[in-house]
Amino acid sequence: MWILILAMYTASPYSSSNVASLHTQEFDTENMCQFAAKQFQSEFETFKDINAKAICVKK
Repeated sequence: MWILILAMYTASPYSSSNVASLHTQEFDTENMCQFAAKQFQSEFETFKDINAKAICVKK
């Protein structure tokens, strides 16, 4: 079992607060987890703007 961890940190000059969040999703294989991580990085244009990381770890 593999877990995809999405860690996001946003700091906006228009807001008085910074936001950090973690989201997880489980996958049966490492390949599926890595595929999902790459999809997040390629599909979301703001992925780099919000300092997000998609990491696969073995459960």
